[in-house]
Parts: sequence; structure tokens; C-alpha cells
Amino acid sequence: MSPGIVSTSFEKERAYDEHVFSPVPVYSTDQYRVILTYFRAGQFIPVHKPDIDLIFLVHSGSGEVVAGETKQQVKAGDIIIVPRGQSRGVRAHTDMEALHLVSPPPNDADHEEVVKKLASGRFE
Repeated sequence: MSPGIVSTSFEKERAYDEHVFSPVPVYSTDQYRVILTYFRAGQFIPVHKPDIDLIFLVHSGSGEVVAGETKQQVKAGDIIIVPRGQSRGVRAHTDMEALHLVSPPPNDADHEEVVKKLASGRFE
């Protein structure tokens, strides 16, 4: 494989945490970050409103996505795109795996609301 090329899979990177969703960073530049995200049934990324574009592709499983003012049921093969500045959150109904592409890469301030809500167990 050529230098700088990344080749991986959901199977190779699979990492579940029994307490919270598990994001596995795969690749990052100053323009975007690619993350494989693993959820056990019931786990979630709390609803938050960062200044980041999101492309979310469900690889397996099912759940619910909050995108702006909409709540949508999602399943394997579904793609959700949420522009920067719009609310977003994900809750898994079954074990779920997803590709998470964000641009630009988040900073600590972008995750403050997520960290607070996870600590208190709040999705919304």
C-alpha cells in the first residue's frame, strides 16, 4: 500500500465500550476527521450543536438521529448529513456501527455539551 494511504474496516477497528459509545478515529487532517463509531443498544451521542458539518453513515444496526428539528429512525445503509450549527445526536436501538465524517475536526469546546450530557446520562 502507498505511503499515507489508510485501509481499514469496521471489523478491524471494532471496539465496544459497555458504558458509552466508542469513537475510533481512523484518519484526520486539518480539514476533516474520519471516525468509526460503535454503540451498544441504548448508548448515545447526546444532542449538541457544534460548528461542524457531519456526514453519518449507518453501517449496521438501527437507531434514532436528531438532525436539526427532526428525529429520524435510521438503519444500515442510511446516510444523514447535518450542516454546521444544526443540532445533532444519535441513539442506538440495537448494537450499531457507523461511519462518522466531520469537518472541520472538533475541538474541546465543540464537545463540552456532549461531555456534560454524558456525565448526567441525558440524550437531549
